[in-house]
Amino acid sequence: MEGGARPSSIVTEWGRIWERDKEKRNPLEVGPMPPEGVRLRAAEHRRRSLSHIVEYDVKLLSALAEIDAQHAERVRRDGCPECGGALDRADYPRKPRGELGEAAGDYERRCSFCCRVEGCRKRSTPASLRFLGRKVYFAVLVIVASVRARSMSRTGRGGPRRVDGVPERTVRRWLQWWQTVFALGSFWSEAKGFFAHPVDDGQLPASLLERFGSGPVALEKLLRFTAPITTTSVVTRIAMAG
Repeated sequence: MEGGARPSSIVTEWGRIWERDKEKRNPLEVGPMPPEGVRLRAAEHRRRSLSHIVEYDVKLLSALAEIDAQHAERVRRDGCPECGGALDRADYPRKPRGELGEAAGDYERRCSFCCRVEGCRKRSTPASLRFLGRKVYFAVLVIVASVRARSMSRTGRGGPRRVDGVPERTVRRWLQWWQTVFALGSFWSEAKGFFAHPVDDGQLPASLLERFGSGPVALEKLLRFTAPITTTSVVTRIAMAG
């Protein structure tokens, strides 16, 4: 059995900032992108190293589950996108790899709905911040391990290797996915236009994460931004901003 990342038992800097800022944030929205796009942070702002940007803990993992639940409720209220009929709960069981600690119970099911109307029965699976499509590892770990592996390469510490308990071959596959399926896909072809300055496709996902700043909200914003790629049955606006 392959090992997974172990969330820190000590409240990390991310956790402290998360607690401080959580009352200020609408749990469903990042906020719409400005018309001029997303710009680089001003030079006078101190930038943290990637190793600090990608820290995460159980509080963040649980918060993402809460965001998913609230977004799912909004999808349920909207009804079937095909016929407008009522939606019944029809979740998918999930057993994501990677150590989730106390948040494990929040990751056992992927929320999904099925239209109640006979003859329709269309599936409606809301976008998710917990699961990156059908990848067997939970979304945060996919991004964290990918960013750290990319950082190792950028700083001359060699190519991808086992990161956060994820096998080297899996990390290499993820980096290839960012370079091909993600970078060449229709979502990124449209979404990268939101940025005033081009994002380096060759350094994804690290180059994308950097555009959202630092601290706990940066990873959440990246997950919101890429949320549309996690479903094909429910139309989701970029950044899940309502």
